[in-house]
Amino acid sequence: MIFLLALLYPLCITAYPNGQGIEGSCTSMIPSHGASAQTSSAPYTVGLSKSTYSSGERITVTLSTNPGATQFTGFLIQARAGSSNTPIGSFETSNSNAQTLTCTTSASAVSHTSNSKKSNIEVTWVAPNANITNLQFRATVVQVEKTFWINVASSTLTYVAATTSSTTVSTPITATQSNYFGNTSIATVAKQSNSSGSPSTTTVAKQSNNSGSILSFPVLYELLIVTIIVITGFTQI
Repeated sequence: MIFLLALLYPLCITAYPNGQGIEGSCTSMIPSHGASAQTSSAPYTVGLSKSTYSSGERITVTLSTNPGATQFTGFLIQARAGSSNTPIGSFETSNSNAQTLTCTTSASAVSHTSNSKKSNIEVTWVAPNANITNLQFRATVVQVEKTFWINVASSTLTYVAATTSSTTVSTPITATQSNYFGNTSIATVAKQSNSSGSPSTTTVAKQSNNSGSILSFPVLYELLIVTIIVITGFTQI
């Protein structure tokens, strides 16, 4: 009986040196190492490349060993909002020390790939396009099998809505004026305004008569002289 219990006991404290098979710890983030988490301040830091983010943005997340501390061998990292146990967003990895895990959704967590000692690891977190809010990255860090820390948190990552750039809109305004001889003078004015509320400006584009030619003062003067001669001729008759 004692021999049988001795055989079963290791199964209850199984660790995961390759970081796989720990999906059962997705919610609690507590490894099944047969020991309680350390209560002292963790000698590890979770750092972020930015303090704010927008929908779909990529943020670099770094887990590093504090100066003079012992390197870590295992880790589990998720992004969470407040006291929620649901991971937010997804992760991308670019080196052999980290891999993504499915905790609720695909690639919503990241863990180690071996129990080799590490000074730091770097992964990329991709913000979701919906259900976005302020959040923190929370990590479980394993120094050795029975020595680990949970709830190692980053600073708060604040959500900031993306701003839209202003758009300039041109609206043509046409003014029509008829002269004495029935010719029409057309002036087109372009009015510009933008979405940021800056003052609008007006620019005269063109002035012409209905034949398409530009009316000039010499032409008007010649027409006036001809008109006077014609009227004078009729008066003499």
